[in-house]
Amino acid sequence: MEGEPRARALPVELASYGASGVVAAVVDISAFTMLTVLGALDPLVANLISRTVGGCTCFFLNKVITFRQGLRRRFAAQMTRFWAVFALSLALSELLLALTIRGMGMPDVAAKLSTEACLFFMNFALLRSWAFR
Repeated sequence: MEGEPRARALPVELASYGASGVVAAVVDISAFTMLTVLGALDPLVANLISRTVGGCTCFFLNKVITFRQGLRRRFAAQMTRFWAVFALSLALSELLLALTIRGMGMPDVAAKLSTEACLFFMNFALLRSWAFR
């Protein structure tokens, strides 16, 4: 069966995505914290910047490690699809941050952590099924 090897790879890819996601999240949340705490930047503006930095990390780690695509293989197409998924995820992230920080009064970093956790599986599914296929 054609889809069988891909289905067997799912647990490995999910674990690798989780590990890559931790690295990208550390980059993202560190930048977010520096921008909001040290830079006194509005959390929604800081999220736009920090998520983009984390997104660059995420693209390369997932392309090379999680989905084993190598740097040269279909680079332009995969990068375009990745950033389309990223744009959707960023819009949802901004919405969830606004709701949790401004609507619920949650502290900035706690809101950022919970927002990113909510988007984890959606991002994995879209990257696996479309961006890096």
